[in-house]
Amino acid sequence: MSPLFWGIENYISKLVAIRGLDSKKVTTIFSGTVCLLSFGAMLLAKEPVVNWQFLFFITIFTAITFFISMILRLNVLAVIDASVLYPFHKIVNLAVLVGMSLILLGERLSTLQLVGLLAIIPAIYCLYDAPLIKKKMMVAPFIIAAVSAFLSAVSNYSADVATQTIKVFTFGFFTYLMGFIFTLALSFFQREKRKKHGATFSGELVFLSVVMGAFNFAG
Repeated sequence: MSPLFWGIENYISKLVAIRGLDSKKVTTIFSGTVCLLSFGAMLLAKEPVVNWQFLFFITIFTAITFFISMILRLNVLAVIDASVLYPFHKIVNLAVLVGMSLILLGERLSTLQLVGLLAIIPAIYCLYDAPLIKKKMMVAPFIIAAVSAFLSAVSNYSADVATQTIKVFTFGFFTYLMGFIFTLALSFFQREKRKKHGATFSGELVFLSVVMGAFNFAG
């Protein structure tokens, strides 16, 4: 069911971008939703909270990288089709994860794996070389999308390391709690260069953010 929930979450992300909703407000409510659901699951599972110092630093790092990646992705979705962005995001994400595994874990690739990894290069070129993309000359959005994918890969790697010693719901609760604090601070203290959004949280924004958070948790 995870791929289905992931797909629905990303579809809602595209709706958020099309509707021009504030990405910082969306991520604030999104993170708050997942935080509350994770907290409830943590209590039901009676998961112990151990190694506070490691938990504190790893969740801050994971939250910051994940939510910056998410905010960038939501903004880029406004100008790049989801059918192009998500494959591009996944390909770059995969390349970064493989690179991190090689560098940090000392893993080795077989010849077949290396050929598969090199096949990523023409795949990225084909996505970027689409006629609509070339016509709009959207270099900057693709650079932002690549940064988003890189941060997402770093966040995923950090989460994998953390969940080897920390229970999943406990890690999720503290990560999204840190993310909620981080995105809330961005919502209130970072001024937009162009004031396209209102200062209030509209019903549509709240609804889509909560649903997106629910599917993220379920996935």
